[in-house]
Amino acid sequence: MNPKISIVMATYNRSHLLEQQLSAFKNQTLPASEFEVIIVNDGSTDHTREVLDNWPHDDVQLTVVHKQNGGPAAARNLGVEHARSAIIAFTDDDCIVDNDWLECIVNAFEQDSSLQVLHGSTYSNKAEIHPFTHQIECSTWCHVVPTCNAAYKTATFRSLGGFDTHFPFPHNEDTDLAWKAHEITEVKHDPNVRVYHPAINVSFRSQLKRMKFLRSEFLLFRKQKNAYQKWRTPNPWVTIYVEVFLKHQWLTMKSNLSYLLRPMLCMRSVALTVSCWIYLLILLPEYLAEHKKWRQV
Repeated sequence: MNPKISIVMATYNRSHLLEQQLSAFKNQTLPASEFEVIIVNDGSTDHTREVLDNWPHDDVQLTVVHKQNGGPAAARNLGVEHARSAIIAFTDDDCIVDNDWLECIVNAFEQDSSLQVLHGSTYSNKAEIHPFTHQIECSTWCHVVPTCNAAYKTATFRSLGGFDTHFPFPHNEDTDLAWKAHEITEVKHDPNVRVYHPAINVSFRSQLKRMKFLRSEFLLFRKQKNAYQKWRTPNPWVTIYVEVFLKHQWLTMKSNLSYLLRPMLCMRSVALTVSCWIYLLILLPEYLAEHKKWRQV
């Protein structure tokens, strides 16, 4: 008998965080016979393989797939290929799903036969958030449908073509899929479907590197111009150099003042904002190349 729902999660070089998510999978209120866990190790170079191989999962239906690194889109697609259920639940390796996460998702789909795409509420600990942490907070309906807390009917996911593997970074591949879903169905939000996203400390370099992810704005615009202009901005240049470069970084600079009583953090935060401004200018040739590449397709 096939399970009711399949958890699909890609993981890459987060062996130090995996245990907490794996424990959350084992502690689900939904009976273990009614769900399966599919984890795709996307070419991790840390101890991810060992963590997964040594995880005691006698009471969980587990499938682990190891592959060469190819990005989250390809990893999640591969996970869905192994799924045996009618519903796919996506989450991330830096999160901790609530104990009733799967039960709430299954209930939502069983109570609404028309439901095809669902996302829940993702929360963090505000007291732990500062400029050098990464977290996601999403408590209301969101057109993006972030894959840290999303569920698709398997048939719908496949009919949409899955995640586009042309997106090389963990950025916009979920947005692209969600925007395609909006064209065929109503995407719904359920506040009872909850995932905790801890405020995870990241390095100065990692925060700065996120500016590079903005290259994928050009592919998203090329594929979904109308949706992009509806949900985001008129074009990627406005997103990068008005929304991010001007508005976001300026607001970030102002918020840095709240750390005046923590002078080292304040100085590092200001340095990060200035570095982001500089790096966005340095990245201009790469953005131009992406613009030219996808304009010609």
